[in-house]
Amino acid sequence: MKRRLFPTLLASILCLASILTGCQKNEAPPFSKDKKAELTIAYTNENAFLKRYGNLFNQEYPNIRLSIVSTIPLVTKKLSVENWVQQNKFDIIYLPPDLVKEMAERNDLQDLDLWIKRDSFQLEEYIPQVIEYARSIGNGKLYGLPPTFYGQAIAYNKDLFDTYHIEYPQEGMTWEDLLRLSGKFPKDDGRGNTLIGLGTNDSSSFEFMLKVGFGQGLTMMQGNPPQATVSSDSWKQIWQLTLPLLKSGQLINSSDLNTYMEAFHAGKQAMAVVTYEEYKQLAAQKKTTFQWALAPFPVNPNQSDNNDTLLIDGLYAVSAQSTEKEAAWELVKFLNSRTVAKWNYRSLYGFSTLQHELSTNQEERERLSAMYASRQSYHPIGEVPFELVDKANAAIKNILDGGQSLEEALQQLQNEAQQIPK
Repeated sequence: MKRRLFPTLLASILCLASILTGCQKNEAPPFSKDKKAELTIAYTNENAFLKRYGNLFNQEYPNIRLSIVSTIPLVTKKLSVENWVQQNKFDIIYLPPDLVKEMAERNDLQDLDLWIKRDSFQLEEYIPQVIEYARSIGNGKLYGLPPTFYGQAIAYNKDLFDTYHIEYPQEGMTWEDLLRLSGKFPKDDGRGNTLIGLGTNDSSSFEFMLKVGFGQGLTMMQGNPPQATVSSDSWKQIWQLTLPLLKSGQLINSSDLNTYMEAFHAGKQAMAVVTYEEYKQLAAQKKTTFQWALAPFPVNPNQSDNNDTLLIDGLYAVSAQSTEKEAAWELVKFLNSRTVAKWNYRSLYGFSTLQHELSTNQEERERLSAMYASRQSYHPIGEVPFELVDKANAAIKNILDGGQSLEEALQQLQNEAQQIPK
């Protein structure tokens, strides 16, 4: 009897340990490709999903039947998360960070860490900053995996910097450093050609100022009840740094992709803020008349975490209510695999989050590290009312035309901001 009792007792102990460690949530073995399953994927719409992935799934998982449910009502806020979840059953969902965070907090999504540990899923193959960002969305837990990201960096013309004996932009620089650097270039090259210090892809001058301010952790409203901070010393300093550069033409702002990089491509602009799209245009040029490089995006000097650089379009997550969790997790792994990354290479969806699939050669991979150099965390920023953006841009024009002083303009904006419905 004793010999029969021991294995039973041992099994009970192991079972209890499994429960205590939470492993009971994933008792099923890993999914086999030969198994049949029916899965529902929540994505923008079926056409968008098929356009992105084509027949990859049929080739890899011929026994899995997929159906698509649209997330458009959810992403466009026409339905709340609660209402959308009540109306739609899904196994896998692709959503931007803010909605993944909300669904995770509602316990709608499965924590992926137990599966990752069980399957020895190689997280180290992914860009570390991307995984840190994803974990920050779930307050330390991993509820979703992003297959791609959009980075930002500062492209700079090395020849212009060398000609005027100006130091290159460096990792760890702030927006103040970058603005002062752009002001060191002359307004023309002495041969009748205008020189631009810095070009950004912002729609307007004030939206650029907002980027600088938010990058320093500033807000437009503060306190309870909320009070406008438009005329604070911190915001005023940004105006003081930016206005002279706008007036001299050493700083330009344009969101028109057709013209935004023209001056930089022509060798008449020292620096440009580049995202995935602008980088693709720049890298596509087989020959340029100058040497160029990338520097990391400016950082917030007051905090160690900066999220201005790395932008995630969406993460794939598994429904906590799915009856096909193992199959769903298998497809989430596939959607974040090298096979899919190679399929999506240089696509509309950004850079691969897999380090070795970021580019096809080592030199470009090293260059692209500037796109995600900063450690990431998720800090949602409230939108600034468009009325305030319009009024601020009008104030900038008025100041540059000499019709109003900076102090007068900021005080007027302060009063107007306070009157905008909160």
